[in-house]
Amino acid sequence: FNNQQRLSVRMMKSYMQQDYLFHVSKNVAEFQRNITSDVNGFFTIVLNVLQFLAEFSVSAALVIFLFVQDWVSTMAVAVLLFLFSIHGTNNPAAYSFSSSAPTSAAGY
Repeated sequence: FNNQQRLSVRMMKSYMQQDYLFHVSKNVAEFQRNITSDVNGFFTIVLNVLQFLAEFSVSAALVIFLFVQDWVSTMAVAVLLFLFSIHGTNNPAAYSFSSSAPTSAAGY
């Protein structure tokens, strides 16, 4: 939160240092949006990227550890996961929980 506040203050200072014509040609609501929403959006993206990198590094470390411990079993599990993922993408009805039986109005 402190970094968001510092960036918002820096943006506000940079806006305040602009000349008069800059402020006349822009809308005040645009400045407010830039200072609040855009800063929050920027930090949301940064946090998502950092979380992805952390999860990717943990996953890579686990895969490397598994290959070092027992590469045959690791390859077997990887092949099975790959085959199940291909089956799931080619057959989306396999994971459908709804009934595929046709309904008709004649049964009433």
